[in-house]
Amino acid sequence: MTSKAPRVWFIIGSSTGFGRLMTQCVLRNGDKVAAMLRNPAMLADLAKQFGTDQLLVLKLDVTNHQQILDTFAEAGKHFGRIDVVFNNAGYALLADVEGATEEAARAVFEVNFWGAVNVSKEAVRWFREQNKPSGGRLLQTSSMLGFTPDANLPFYVASKFALEGLSESFASSLDGTSRYCIFIQRLISLIEPREFRTNALSSNMDRSQVHPAYAHLPVAASHKYLEGNPLARGDTAKAVEVIYAVAGLPDPPLRFPLGRGCIESFRNQITKLNANIDQYESWSDGLDAE
Repeated sequence: MTSKAPRVWFIIGSSTGFGRLMTQCVLRNGDKVAAMLRNPAMLADLAKQFGTDQLLVLKLDVTNHQQILDTFAEAGKHFGRIDVVFNNAGYALLADVEGATEEAARAVFEVNFWGAVNVSKEAVRWFREQNKPSGGRLLQTSSMLGFTPDANLPFYVASKFALEGLSESFASSLDGTSRYCIFIQRLISLIEPREFRTNALSSNMDRSQVHPAYAHLPVAASHKYLEGNPLARGDTAKAVEVIYAVAGLPDPPLRFPLGRGCIESFRNQITKLNANIDQYESWSDGLDAE
């Protein structure tokens, strides 16, 4: 990752939002992109602006495992290497726990968790077998909600909690402090953004009816508010520049909270957790085996 040669990025979900802006940022900085999206026509303008030497556009649905394998192979064949994987596919469900159907809830996990897992496995395999000895970088697009839950998006929250746990466990198995480890640099970083201005609420979110038992609770009012697609305050164009910089760090953090709102929420959550531990710490006295 110290080479001055252009890096090759494999960007998932590149049609809109973070993925689209990340693709533009990478190209603007002179790197190369294999852009993955379900509808390649949505990048026709960038494909026209940048030649195939710098931009390769491929169709990918992350719920299709074979497509994941095929697009990695095609991108690697085209560019010769893959240095950074931006694992960015995302899908949300506006629903309460009881109001969502099992089918709708599972669909969130198919994209946000299992899709991300299968991309992660192929990325690490590629870094290990094709990029040796330099490895690569896997940037997992998580969320502020992967650490601080929200009542309106419980299955999205659960999928991000699962992705964070999986990623942290995966990263620890690749930790360069072990003499048996293949990689000497941190391979995986979780990018945890707050709410940024994207079209996620309109293009990548399904909605379920509020369960009657919740109709009089604040969550019902929140649903109506979110259905209006309110603008978040975060500047996504600036955020992707920060993510680009993180990918270039020699030793990036495992977790990267992105945005002041995220940092504040994380600190509040940690404060509550510490207070809970302090209150009930003594209840564990004498439970450990001697």
